[in-house]
Amino acid sequence: MTSSSGSYGIYHFESSGYSGTASAVNANVTVQDLLIDNTGTGRWIFSTSPSTSYTLTVKGDLSVSPGAFFEINKAASGSQATSVKVSGNVDIQGTVISSGGNTGSVLEMTGAIDAFFNAVPSGIQNDVSLTINKAAGKSVIATDSIVLPASANSKLSLITGILDMNAYSTKIVIQNPSPAAVVGGSIGSHVWGTLKRFTNQATDYSFPVSNSLNELAKAVIRPTSSNSTSWEVTFNSPNPYGGSGLTPGQIDQVTDYYWLINRSGSSPANASAITLFYDSLTDPGLTIFTQLQMVYYNNSSWVGYGSVPGTGSITNSLGTNGSAAPANPITTFGVFTLGGKASIVPLTVEYFSGRHSGTIHELFWKVNCTSSPSLTMILQRSSDARNYYLIHQEVVDPVRCLQSFAFSDISPLPGNNFYRMAFRDADGRISYSRIVLLSKTSVNSLQAAVYPNPAPGRSVTTEIVSANASKMTIRLTDISGRVVKDLSASTVPGLNRISLNAGNLPSGQYQLLILDQQGNRSVLPLIIE
Repeated sequence: MTSSSGSYGIYHFESSGYSGTASAVNANVTVQDLLIDNTGTGRWIFSTSPSTSYTLTVKGDLSVSPGAFFEINKAASGSQATSVKVSGNVDIQGTVISSGGNTGSVLEMTGAIDAFFNAVPSGIQNDVSLTINKAAGKSVIATDSIVLPASANSKLSLITGILDMNAYSTKIVIQNPSPAAVVGGSIGSHVWGTLKRFTNQATDYSFPVSNSLNELAKAVIRPTSSNSTSWEVTFNSPNPYGGSGLTPGQIDQVTDYYWLINRSGSSPANASAITLFYDSLTDPGLTIFTQLQMVYYNNSSWVGYGSVPGTGSITNSLGTNGSAAPANPITTFGVFTLGGKASIVPLTVEYFSGRHSGTIHELFWKVNCTSSPSLTMILQRSSDARNYYLIHQEVVDPVRCLQSFAFSDISPLPGNNFYRMAFRDADGRISYSRIVLLSKTSVNSLQAAVYPNPAPGRSVTTEIVSANASKMTIRLTDISGRVVKDLSASTVPGLNRISLNAGNLPSGQYQLLILDQQGNRSVLPLIIE
């Protein structure tokens, strides 16, 4: 193999007594499968050239057994590309490495079929880079997390094909803190799943991620300092908080997807800017907002971080307290998405009503709309009148829009079912109907909720759903059962919201008792922070 270029079958290197550490192939070679299984002290070395680019083509699988070393290049210097191109699966239980100062060693995933990739955490070392260059639409499926070296020359290159970290809930870790350690990123080649990067510069770092094969949801993070920091970015849908925590008139709606951004480090940098890209999403889900902005979910509500619009992207313009970024950077991380004020569809809802029909709930509606070439009618359902989810949708033209509509919910939720209609026109503007309550519980049922819980302050809101008009007793007791707050309130059939001021009560655990005239009750735990 060292005399000339050539093609070979399955190549299996196994020699328990081999101790060589300098001899190399130094030729362009093609093999079917390559198995490095060396139990001795030697290494299988492909190249020792500092000036000639050699390529090893593996048509099938590459395997490196535990304790074995596969050295791509051992030249004393040089940056020319020494490539190992693998069309099949890769299983690295030993070590793939380059040494001696050569900086151009590349493990490249090629071929026209999906392939699996597995490597132990320290299986790729020194200056070795990973390139994804599969046929269009094909994937490299990681069965475990991939950790690339911290070397300044190790990088991930995304040319064609998908790096799938989603199938086995793994992540790709880029330890090289250079902004150039990730190259490329497109709809045709990106990370499907979690991408983790280390940073040490106050400049832009790209995270080309998605949650599917056919779309891209890139995020760009600009750290505030050179402090060593690691960042993890994952793109997800649907958004579990999409229908909750909204502030009408400020943030009326958010998209049904989100970026999960987390960071760590002993003294991690903050973020002076985050940019979220939505132009390569199959369905960006963006209606026309009067003030489109980046929003952050703080575990109870959405907070607006402002926006600087770009080409299919939004960069935050405000920090965490409303001051201009980067003077007031982002210091808390988690769920980010896009949201804002909603424009209103110019239509009239003539009626929206519902009724019981045995175990089925029947909904009826009619609207008057002539100002849009099409209208999307979205029927939503909720169990708590706060978090709504789609159960039926249809798109109609102006003629059909003027007719009446009906839908049967054949599987209503146990207890209360709150229904509403959302109407979205061709320009993305949106309007909502009134809320209809239908319940499978008994006539005298009573359901209640309290929020926020835990309560960061001393003011909370109690939501009470009552089948009848009633006088309610609302009683707050401490952990010992002592009554610390007692009040009465009148309710009407349906949903009622009652504010409760806990005064100067100390932080701790409490219990909220709600009792109506018919003897129905609801007991809720409440934590005051």
